[in-house]
Amino acid sequence: VDDEVLRLNAVRRLVARRMTEAWQTIPAVTLHRSVPMGPLLALRAVSLKNGVRLSIDALVAAVVSRSLREHSILNSSWLEDAQSVAIHKVINVAIAVDTPHGLTAVVLREADARSPEDLSEALRQMIARAKDRRSLQSDVMDATFTITNLGALGVEQFTPIITPPQAAVLGLGSIT
Repeated sequence: VDDEVLRLNAVRRLVARRMTEAWQTIPAVTLHRSVPMGPLLALRAVSLKNGVRLSIDALVAAVVSRSLREHSILNSSWLEDAQSVAIHKVINVAIAVDTPHGLTAVVLREADARSPEDLSEALRQMIARAKDRRSLQSDVMDATFTITNLGALGVEQFTPIITPPQAAVLGLGSIT
């Protein structure tokens, strides 16, 4: 029996190459922590009653982006040539999105200065464009920190891969 060979599209090849490079070159340190999500879920429930749909990813992006102000070393990039770290003044949070065409990360620009409602709407629009292969360059460029969420798939804990040259990534597991 011959094996089936699946030809990867350009997006999947790029993701595979970049994730392999990251895994081979960036030291992995994984920390697991349970976080009380009750207040966030309560905020989401109130917003739903008021007709506003706040996504979990956008709510987490709002909280994380504000904490990155205090922990700015996590909102940085490694500068290989200078053997130094650039601490970014702007906080652009990427959200990893699985599309029929491959994994992509859409970028919530200046996330720390935006409301959860604005972040949710922007995220919805960018995800729709990504799924339809209509992403704008601004949708996918200049992330300074990434969030990836496997909780909806029932994953409780995992080790996400940092996107170079970023310094950190947050992996979200299931909410219990």
